[in-house]
Amino acid sequence: MRLHRLIPILLSVVAAVAVLPATAVAAPARGSLEPATEGSIESGRLSATPVRPGHVSRAVIGVRNSGGTAVTGLVAEVHLNDDRLRFSRLYDNCWYALEEAPGTAWCEFPDEIVGRSVLQMKGPVFSLSAGVAPGTRIAAATFGWATKEWADANGGIEALAAAEATEGTEAVQGDQGTLALEPGSPRLRQGPDNVMGYLGTTVLPSTGTPPDGLPAVPPSDPDPARLAAVQEASDELTQGPVYDLGPRQALGGVVGVRNAGDAPVDGLVLELRLSDTDLGFAGKWDNCWFATEDKPGSAWCEFDGALAPGATRQVDGPVAVTGAVGLAEIFKDVRFHWVSKAWAASHGGIEALARLDAAPGTEAVQGTGDPLTLTTAAAGLVGHLRGSTDFVLGLWPPGAAEPTTSPTATSSPMPTTSSSPAPGTGEDDDEGGDGGEDDGSPAGGGGGGESLPITGSPVAVTAGVGVALLLAGLLTFIAAHRRRSRPEA
Repeated sequence: MRLHRLIPILLSVVAAVAVLPATAVAAPARGSLEPATEGSIESGRLSATPVRPGHVSRAVIGVRNSGGTAVTGLVAEVHLNDDRLRFSRLYDNCWYALEEAPGTAWCEFPDEIVGRSVLQMKGPVFSLSAGVAPGTRIAAATFGWATKEWADANGGIEALAAAEATEGTEAVQGDQGTLALEPGSPRLRQGPDNVMGYLGTTVLPSTGTPPDGLPAVPPSDPDPARLAAVQEASDELTQGPVYDLGPRQALGGVVGVRNAGDAPVDGLVLELRLSDTDLGFAGKWDNCWFATEDKPGSAWCEFDGALAPGATRQVDGPVAVTGAVGLAEIFKDVRFHWVSKAWAASHGGIEALARLDAAPGTEAVQGTGDPLTLTTAAAGLVGHLRGSTDFVLGLWPPGAAEPTTSPTATSSPMPTTSSSPAPGTGEDDDEGGDGGEDDGSPAGGGGGGESLPITGSPVAVTAGVGVALLLAGLLTFIAAHRRRSRPEA
């Protein structure tokens, strides 16, 4: 074949390939949104969540805005890459691809996420099927985030879910309540990459009969009272100081509240949530109801009296202590969240709220010790998350010894990056079950790692490289063909 005959073909190939990046570049980018969930600060390996068969997973599905500009309108995709995982509710702000394939959900949220902050899904997202044997390897669920602008440019969440559906099946919209977002801790980690997050599952032994029906959804309606969570200031705008921890030591920091409204608030309620089982409550206060079995602890505490506009109070004393043995190099926190007594009463009071937090099959209990009290607030308390929720942060460093002094604070920022491999299930490969399964990590595929298309200049660069390689290959072929066609001397 003569070279001049190939020129039109080469030009056609170049033109066809060049169209692809032009379309991608035109679409809005996903933005500065990165997946965030539980993990170690030293290894970067994400933590597997222990789940009992037939019960809801408590894995954190979070998003971090790594940029400095607020983003309004978020979209999440969640892939359950194992047939033994199920969506526990089908929410009305989500579209689902469920039939004949591992489940996929695309969900939309109107929330704003400010720069350098974290939000996470509030409420149950997926469950482990009943009857799964302890130690079974479960492929990791995966999740990613994008801006609503990006999703709309790609047809919206209905179209994105429809593209995931198996041929011959259809995507469906949920009708079982609305999935909401809530503030997430600054300690939540980005994970192995900034596109997909990984949620491992460790199967625990069954205890009793799995619960029937849909799992309860925590209330998410706004509180008319304008209460602001406040604590000590730090060098970081979106987090408070970090307190050193060790065995049998109280977590330092201030748990405070300010009335940011223009009317008195008659009665306060404080929700406390511990990050993990290395922490326990500093007391069993009788004005609190606790949910502590089979999960990191949570408590709802009630305080009488009015809080005047602009007035600030703080909890009198520490709220959490460490045990004798802890996991080193792990950040921990206590989430504290304030609501008015009237808002809590509209949802059944602190007992009912604590029961919602209890793991299925366990009970909430009222404390029997002296009451938790509020006192005059320290000067200079500030809020970090622009609302009624904040996090007191602690770090258990390697080699931490028994305490000799009160906790001290540092201003270390939370790490947000990691170069470690993606996790599978959080278990060693030689532990029980059918270990040959794909664990959902990038090395093994996992169904969903490519679901958020890359847009913008990286696509153009990739396409350009592809065109160059294609041209080089064709020219090499032509040169070789001409050499073979040349007559012997």
